[in-house]
Amino acid sequence: MRLRPFPILLTLAVLAGCSDYRHAERPPWRSQAEAACLAQGLVRESASVRPFHPVSGPGICGADHPFKVTALDDGSVALNTAQTLNCPMVAALDAWVREVVQPAAQARFGERVVAIDSMGSYNCRGINNRSGANLSEHAFANAIDIGGFTLADGRTLTVMRSFNAGDEQERAFLHEAHAGACGAFTTVLGPGYNIFHYNHFHMDLAHHGGTSRAPRRYCKPVPQPNLPGPPSRDDTPDPPAAEEEMDVARAPLPAPALRAGPPMLEAAVPLPAVVARSAPPPRAPAAMALALTPDAPPPRARAATPTPDEPPLISFAVPADDRDAAPPARPRLGAPARDRDVTSSIGAR
Repeated sequence: MRLRPFPILLTLAVLAGCSDYRHAERPPWRSQAEAACLAQGLVRESASVRPFHPVSGPGICGADHPFKVTALDDGSVALNTAQTLNCPMVAALDAWVREVVQPAAQARFGERVVAIDSMGSYNCRGINNRSGANLSEHAFANAIDIGGFTLADGRTLTVMRSFNAGDEQERAFLHEAHAGACGAFTTVLGPGYNIFHYNHFHMDLAHHGGTSRAPRRYCKPVPQPNLPGPPSRDDTPDPPAAEEEMDVARAPLPAPALRAGPPMLEAAVPLPAVVARSAPPPRAPAAMALALTPDAPPPRARAATPTPDEPPLISFAVPADDRDAAPPARPRLGAPARDRDVTSSIGAR
């Protein structure tokens, strides 16, 4: 029996069309998500984020209101190539860079991220580039692949090299960026998920179901808990362990000088309880008076007898001109104390 080729080809084409995405319809939620993002003003147009024409096809691939993005975080973080993304992806990606990536880079390296290696966004293809597979979120400008970051000092951190094999801070930074993406996107895939993601983070906003309060998220590999903390940024070396464990309150005083107190306190002389008003200083005799009175005896110091409650007083001989003046009165023990300030002594004269 001879088979006619035309009916066979027609049958094969019909069967293939049943599973071909070119004959399906784009789910309504995609257009609704784009419209809501635009209505809420989640994306601001700028020189680095520009509206792009609608992408329609082939088949159901495309986006209604995509953007052409060349930089994020108000233009401060450049993308190595321009990427076509829908509105919700631009908003989520910008928030992730600003709220997760930049703080992590500042804490661990003391530097900002200035560039991102973006490995692809819009592409009408199946998942993992497999023929016949379900369409990837890349087919709707609803996904992006990130391969690495460049810091302000020129250092480059790649997912392939540093996610598992970098130094402690490089690994911690990339794991922190991956874990933070799990809160900004609904799908995050990285090294360890499968062979196709060994060198990049895949991030998208696919619908996996969920509740009215939060969408269901798919994050692989599972974020690591207890990441190493960031290093100290004050350039001060850490103290040795012995000093950290020392109880200073119980340590003996090592030097006798500490027990004796400061030297100034040892040399200080306590003031007497009662301070008597001192006599006015004697006037020096004029040269003429000394010449006219050669027989005048030289002044001699006469020490007053101290009392237990007062300091010793020193009195001097009165010069010849003032011998008739009465000496100043000494305070009596038990007498009420006079004012000790200067103004009271002036008023008493």
